[in-house]
Amino acid sequence: MAVERAVRRGEPFAHLPPPADAKDAGSRAQLGPAIVLHRELTRRGHPEARAIVAQAVHAGALAFLGRTVGPISRQALGGMTPAERRTWLAALGERFPNATLSWEATGPDRVSFRVTACRFVALCRAVGAADLAPLFCAGDATFFGTVEPDVRLDRPHTLAEGGPDCPFTLSWKEAP
Repeated sequence: MAVERAVRRGEPFAHLPPPADAKDAGSRAQLGPAIVLHRELTRRGHPEARAIVAQAVHAGALAFLGRTVGPISRQALGGMTPAERRTWLAALGERFPNATLSWEATGPDRVSFRVTACRFVALCRAVGAADLAPLFCAGDATFFGTVEPDVRLDRPHTLAEGGPDCPFTLSWKEAP
């Protein structure tokens, strides 16, 4: 209840200017409760605060990715023309309020894009919770490769870890 009350009061972002746009508001709505939960558990002296928040964020990421990305069909992707693939991927990218994406390759066997800006990282830093930002990246590695068992994610670094960007390459684990 303490988390819910704090979020209703605008925490952890109350000291920041209002959201600049709908994507900023959506990012705050996704991110805020986890930061508040961490603060509340830490304030109460809970030794496993970070681990608890990591589990909650991970479960939330898997649910979000499942709804937002859904199953990735190799057959459907391969059956699209290059223009259809680009349109489908651009629409998919718009569903992520936190990320600014740059598409690099949209072939039938591989999709590559780069996250050039992440509101989660910026907001975590703005509220003094930069150390929590990597928790929000962990769900990607589980979703691509476990929930989507035929899809492999290659992402050598992230903005949350201090990298210059988040280069994503999604490819099929085996040839058809």
